[in-house]
Amino acid sequence: MTTKIKIITGFVAMIAIVACVSVIGYRSLSTASALFLDFDRIAALNTYAKESISNINTSAYYLEKFMRLSEGEDMDKALSAQEKSLASVERVLQYTVLPERRQKMEQAVARLREYVEALRQMKNAFVSWYADHLQVLNPGFDALRKILGEIGDAARRENNAAALGQMNDVWRLLADLNSAVNSFRERGLEERAAAVDKLLEQARGINERFRAALATEEEAKAFARYQEQYKAIVQNYQRHKGAVLRAEAVLTQAYGWDAELEEKISRLNMEAGEEWDRRRGEIIASNNAAQGFMLISSAFGLILGAIFALFILVGLISVLNKISAFASAVADGDFERDAGIREKGEIGNMAAAIQRIPATLKAILSDYLQLEKKIEGGNIAQKVDAGNYHGGFSILVNGTNAILARLNMVIDSIPSPVILLNKDARIEYMNKAAVAMAGPEYRGKTCKQMFNREDDGGSADALAKAAATRQPAGGETKAHPGGADLDISYTVIPLLDKENRLAALLQLLTDLTVTKAQNRKILLAASKASEISSRVAEASEEISVQV
Repeated sequence: MTTKIKIITGFVAMIAIVACVSVIGYRSLSTASALFLDFDRIAALNTYAKESISNINTSAYYLEKFMRLSEGEDMDKALSAQEKSLASVERVLQYTVLPERRQKMEQAVARLREYVEALRQMKNAFVSWYADHLQVLNPGFDALRKILGEIGDAARRENNAAALGQMNDVWRLLADLNSAVNSFRERGLEERAAAVDKLLEQARGINERFRAALATEEEAKAFARYQEQYKAIVQNYQRHKGAVLRAEAVLTQAYGWDAELEEKISRLNMEAGEEWDRRRGEIIASNNAAQGFMLISSAFGLILGAIFALFILVGLISVLNKISAFASAVADGDFERDAGIREKGEIGNMAAAIQRIPATLKAILSDYLQLEKKIEGGNIAQKVDAGNYHGGFSILVNGTNAILARLNMVIDSIPSPVILLNKDARIEYMNKAAVAMAGPEYRGKTCKQMFNREDDGGSADALAKAAATRQPAGGETKAHPGGADLDISYTVIPLLDKENRLAALLQLLTDLTVTKAQNRKILLAASKASEISSRVAEASEEISVQV
């Protein structure tokens, strides 16, 4: 029996055991489940009801604190607590089954939603008012004081005693108005709004008398700016007064809502607790019976499951051990190891796929050995065919080819001719400089055929000396590549294999044609100069005798 069949058989048996236990224990478990679901509903209702009451009390605390201190953070906490309370009450409604209870909770949810929306509106009103107070009113009062200072300076320069006298009333009005607006912002009570309105009414006469006392155009222009800034402050205050007073009314109403909601939710919570007490004994008895049955069934199932699991694992572990031993051997370089797995099916396919790894590695190794022999013989332009491999193996082969390509590029970049010959003195490779000198059709030909050195085959043949002695040799001679007439010097370096046998020959050529031609010109010129010198000496001697 294959491992696959063992696993399938074991799983089928386990499923059969589970199905039997499930069918036999269905009735007992269904009763217990129904009771537990009911218990869970009552417990959840109780939990969410307590959360809701706690959040309602928390919100009431922060609302009361906000009424005393007017801290925006307290309003945020109150709204957050009421939103949490709304979420809890909505969950309570989900777990409420009896129609009369659901009706009460639906009313509580509707009232709480209305409450939360009212708190949001109240928060927006206060937040907007606080923001405008900081951004508009405070800077506005500062601007009024600055303008009054400018008017006072102008009045003193003009000795305007009437204006200076009226200015005292304006300064007092400004201070009282600023204080009243701050008091309204901080407490927001209706009587404080009335105090601000009263000061605004008084301001009309005071401002008018102050305007009438101004005498110069400079004072009048400054007062016009004062009036414009004063009007902006009044408009901002009037825009927010109604919203803030309505928000305060919500705060007052909130205490009644809190008490109403807490009373409804507390009553529901108490009724749920009484129901839980009534059902408790029934739930516990049913649960104990179900637990006993499940304990016996589970023990029986575990024993059978352990037997089947052991049956499966023995075969599976044996296969895994063989695969592990095979993988370790391959990792250590043993490509001849047999996994020894004769399984069929998916596990057999997996084992066959794993055993393909050393075959691929041996193929790469064989290609590399052949490549090594060819390069060792002088043919450095060889490459491994990467098309035979895939994935990481292809990357490895392409990397090797890239290294060889860079080596070829370096040798091709040498400006002097470089020739690589095999051990039979046949050309395997020439760089660009050598090809430019002798032509591209060089593979398998001899130096005689490509360069036609005059010392080739003679006693001065450095190529033959290097091949015979396996030591570097060199010489100078004439060469006639492609019919040309060149003076060259050349060096031959024998390349040996691992057994110290001749594998290839490296020949380096240097074109001395230009240098030799220049040397011949210099020698010819020196010879002619010597001849002329001799003639001059003879003529001088004859002249001396005649004299």
